[in-house]
Amino acid sequence: MSKRGDRYFDGYQRVPERDAQGNVRYKLRYMDEWYGYEQADRQKKLKLAACPLTLMMLVCYFIAQLNPSLGGMMRYMAIPSLLALVPMMFVVIGLVNFLMAKQKWEKRVYYAGYRRLFRAGIVLLILLAVWLVLEIVFICMNPELLGEEVGYLLFAAASTGAETALVILLQKNPPRVVDGPTIR
Repeated sequence: MSKRGDRYFDGYQRVPERDAQGNVRYKLRYMDEWYGYEQADRQKKLKLAACPLTLMMLVCYFIAQLNPSLGGMMRYMAIPSLLALVPMMFVVIGLVNFLMAKQKWEKRVYYAGYRRLFRAGIVLLILLAVWLVLEIVFICMNPELLGEEVGYLLFAAASTGAETALVILLQKNPPRVVDGPTIR
């Protein structure tokens, strides 16, 4: 598009077409680069790996939040764990868009799927790591509560570990341009 205000239409151009009566009508056609993976099985394997890692991160996060531990109720530990809900929402949205992507993606599918999943995953990983470190600090400051806090700590560590694995997986498998732009 000539105006760059909306990323949803990045790569689209108005193309004139004649109908049966000879009238000119303009249609939007995608003319830019197509993203994806050279091998179809690589994309499928990446989707099959990203889905369980994200589900594991979500389940462990919510089980940890439902665990009645004293450390989880501390304000300094609750803030990063609650702030993590915002990028977590974008990770889930990015995963859904990534799972629905076909073999070749338009730019908007790349932005809404892989790129959103990766970028929100990095922010989420930082917040989960801060949350985990604060729980470890709490246990070090209160070693007598170790027995009560171990469940909370294990689920926080599992959630952070799953998100770390997802971010590393996405970083090692970036999509490429598989088809060049159509020039008119």
